[in-house]
Amino acid sequence: MAVREGFQVTTLDVFADVDTRAVAQAAHLLKLRGDAIDEEAFKSQLVGLNPSRFDAVLYGSIFDAAPDCLRWLERQAPVRGNCADTLIAIQDKPAFFRLLQQLEIPFPQTVYRAGSVSADAEWLIKRPQASGGAHVRIWHGEALDAHEYLQQKMQGLPVSLLFCANDKAVRKIGFNRLLTRDCIEYPFQYAGAVSRFPMPNHAVNILLDAAQKLTNYYRLEGINSLDAILMNDGVMVLELNPRLSASANLYSTMPLIRMQLGLQTDDFFLRDFGDQLSCSEMIVFADKDIVILEKVSFPEWVADIPVAGQTIPKHNPVCSVQAQAATHEAAYGLLIERFDQLKTSLEL
Repeated sequence: MAVREGFQVTTLDVFADVDTRAVAQAAHLLKLRGDAIDEEAFKSQLVGLNPSRFDAVLYGSIFDAAPDCLRWLERQAPVRGNCADTLIAIQDKPAFFRLLQQLEIPFPQTVYRAGSVSADAEWLIKRPQASGGAHVRIWHGEALDAHEYLQQKMQGLPVSLLFCANDKAVRKIGFNRLLTRDCIEYPFQYAGAVSRFPMPNHAVNILLDAAQKLTNYYRLEGINSLDAILMNDGVMVLELNPRLSASANLYSTMPLIRMQLGLQTDDFFLRDFGDQLSCSEMIVFADKDIVILEKVSFPEWVADIPVAGQTIPKHNPVCSVQAQAATHEAAYGLLIERFDQLKTSLEL
């Protein structure tokens, strides 16, 4: 996205895939410890990159589970977007959901003690400082770990609002349908999104109002997203992501990196960027341990391509399938067709 907008970029991420290596000035592989940042290795890598020499540093979901690393990074480099203190405040789930209640923003019933739940509802176990939904599971009456909480499971369609904020004003970027994995082990894990979702008017008003109220309270900056569940009779907010999210990649005609850097002009919030195609993306996960062979040829509509010879463990991302069309429905249909085609060709 940044290169497309004319910036020169150095990256540090978990995958350092073929696409990134092709466009970045330098692409460095971020080391993990389990599913989280190896903090010691991360700091060593950053110091080696001399981050103070960059004009700006942008970040994604990797710091959701390591906000203290973001706070450390802010002391080393010019980080743009929301600060670590904002991220930490939003991850305080009891305080966040109390705020939603005070601001009259609808959300599912949320409790922090297993003994206080209603037996006539289905509940999900969630935890703060996590992203992507892989941590979410159905509650079967087991004891909660420290910091885990229960949220009532609502029947509906996962959706999101991607928006830009400048401390006071809010600019809608787009509404998206969120896709989850067809997988027994991780049924709530994020698997992609489709832009230009035809959100009902009542839900549009609720989500835009929520974005404005939360921006006013947290003084949000740059790109943010609200995840929600759309039901027949309403919409409920699930969480606020105060950083660049995966759905940002669906809006290639908008200067989202410039927005994140705060480079938009004064008239930005009134500007019309014109009609866009509906863009969609779906992650292909490995259903078994696989090795990417040299002979594998990926179609042009595949992104996040792994390096040949790489071993990908079961349940890890392999690549992403992309599709565009004039409408949300057409883009989603083409996406599913390509997804099935690629899974068959990779024997996943």
